[in-house]
Amino acid sequence: MTTIPPSNRRRRPIPMAIALAIMAAATVTTHPGFAQSQSEVRQQATRQAQQIEDLKAEVEALQTRILTLETIIGDLSKRMVALESGDDDGLVGTVEPVMAPVKPSPPPVPVATERPKDVFASPATILAGLKWDFRDDLTKDPSFALGVDSNNDRARLEANNILNSWLQRMNRIYRKSVTWSVRVLDGAIYDKDSKRFLMQAMATDGSPAGEPFSLITTNRIGRRIEGWLEQPKLERLLMKGTFEPKLTAIGTKTSEQAEQSPETSAEEIPTTVVEVSPYVAFEYSIRLSTIMPVFGESESEASTNGS
Repeated sequence: MTTIPPSNRRRRPIPMAIALAIMAAATVTTHPGFAQSQSEVRQQATRQAQQIEDLKAEVEALQTRILTLETIIGDLSKRMVALESGDDDGLVGTVEPVMAPVKPSPPPVPVATERPKDVFASPATILAGLKWDFRDDLTKDPSFALGVDSNNDRARLEANNILNSWLQRMNRIYRKSVTWSVRVLDGAIYDKDSKRFLMQAMATDGSPAGEPFSLITTNRIGRRIEGWLEQPKLERLLMKGTFEPKLTAIGTKTSEQAEQSPETSAEEIPTTVVEVSPYVAFEYSIRLSTIMPVFGESESEASTNGS
């Protein structure tokens, strides 16, 4: 048998439709506007996915209300049958009609008219940013707003899941490096190999910015700070560190969990606790990186430099 060399074999012709499709795909992928159109498609898909999630949440909230209303209607129907038949015993086992477990939306959280442009400028702006995010993310979510105070276990569980997911996300987002102007409010407290200072963050105009917080340092840095505090020209301290938030749901920890919680040791970084909303507690600590003094001129030096 004679074998035909591969080079002499007849190749099957590519169908015209497939060839045109390949040419069209090559033209689109090399077109300058292809990347832009792909980006728009992804953005549109993201928006649609978010809209679908919002609709799912709204549907679940409505289903919860329907189940509640059906329960109330069933109870009232039994009472009506018992009344019409004159069966007093039929009323003994019934209870007063329960109110729908859906309560009004959570009380509004006081927030600024706009989200701070520089959220991490100070503890005050961080708290304002969290309050804004809480209102914008959760109080507008039907599953959370209708379920957080509901008597329905399923609705309340769904609201708690939404809240816990938000807390975890905020704990990641708000862990950032910060640089603040601070002043010392109280002397150092000694804890073994460390020192603890009560600090007050300052706004650009010198006014207090947020609640005071504790800052723990090594003995070496603590002695430097104490030396700076003795200088009459000291205006403020400039510190840089990592802001470490710990947002938790209020009232979700059981008594058993509270008993198992370890006690805070003196070596741990102290936290400052504030309230973001009736449902969220906000603790934070600062892991110090660097700190330095900022000195001002005395009156005599200022007059000499000005002359």
